[in-house]
Amino acid sequence: MTDRFRISLDAPISLLEGYFSLPALEAARVLNPYEDRKEVSSSVQNCAAFKIDIPRSMETKDGSKRIIEIKLTGNFQVATAIDDFQSIKLDKGLCQLLTIEWSTQSPTFDAEIAALRCFTDPPSEGEGPSHKARCAFELIQNFHGIKEYYSLHTDFPHLKDPVMQAIPPLIRDKFSKFNRDQRAAFDGLAKMPYGLHFVNGCPGAGKTEWNMVVSGLIHSGKRAESKRRFSPILFLVDINETVTQAADRYQSLCQAANLSVNVVRMYGWPHEVRNSDKVKSAEETQASRFTREFLTAAGLARQTTLKRDKKKAPTLDEAAWEYFDRYQGKALLPLKELLEKMESGQALSNKD
Repeated sequence: MTDRFRISLDAPISLLEGYFSLPALEAARVLNPYEDRKEVSSSVQNCAAFKIDIPRSMETKDGSKRIIEIKLTGNFQVATAIDDFQSIKLDKGLCQLLTIEWSTQSPTFDAEIAALRCFTDPPSEGEGPSHKARCAFELIQNFHGIKEYYSLHTDFPHLKDPVMQAIPPLIRDKFSKFNRDQRAAFDGLAKMPYGLHFVNGCPGAGKTEWNMVVSGLIHSGKRAESKRRFSPILFLVDINETVTQAADRYQSLCQAANLSVNVVRMYGWPHEVRNSDKVKSAEETQASRFTREFLTAAGLARQTTLKRDKKKAPTLDEAAWEYFDRYQGKALLPLKELLEKMESGQALSNKD
């Protein structure tokens, strides 16, 4: 299954302008904005929340083929605003019958097969995995015959002796409390075959804590000969809740250690990357998924007094909105003007 699917309303919508149907609407899982709010019942807190893309304009069916802008979801609205807590409740009398359509294909399986083919298919000129990546792939199949080692301490010299470096006291203290196994795993970062390092341990052995502290150590200094202030770290886990907990945990660690690091909790990483502006072709004129998601975050931020819990890692859309909110009067002034135009109800031109 996936966090994205399509829904269709079983009953048509009756308005003064006529009857309208809403078939095959795109729906995507989002964080429940009420999961930590005591003002609503636990039944609301425990619900899964989805964002549904609904068209703002519809073609009339009276033969005139006119395009009209209309609010089709007014009949479904149960509250005046997202922070109207008294009206946010589950009521069987307000239920709507939906048809949900899931795709039967497995994104994870498809991604794994595609990645495998990158290694098994003959390499094409200028494309495919690097020499280091191919060696790492061969190592997973046969742990013998290692010829090259990679040292993380070379790229980050301050890892050679963290206790003596200018590292935040909190992270330095956590490093000094590593047990024997955690310290052995840390020392292993200096000699990783083809860049691979396996850290084994049963639940509760301290693997997550080790990852958090090592990440904090890396972010406490710069990569050798790099102009970047911080080096990006990608934390991948196949269980959603585990990723969320790890992201929130690292967010809290960085805040406590006064490390100005941007922690972003990604949802549906392949989907977000596939639909981002960065990978879109120059000829494509449709708005990217990221743009639509950002506008959703912008709308929520402008229409509610709910504030994001700073102890939790933001999603990509929340992080993008916070960045915009910080720089909207400077480099992002054109985007600010566009949002104000939308908020006032003005129609957007093709140029917009």
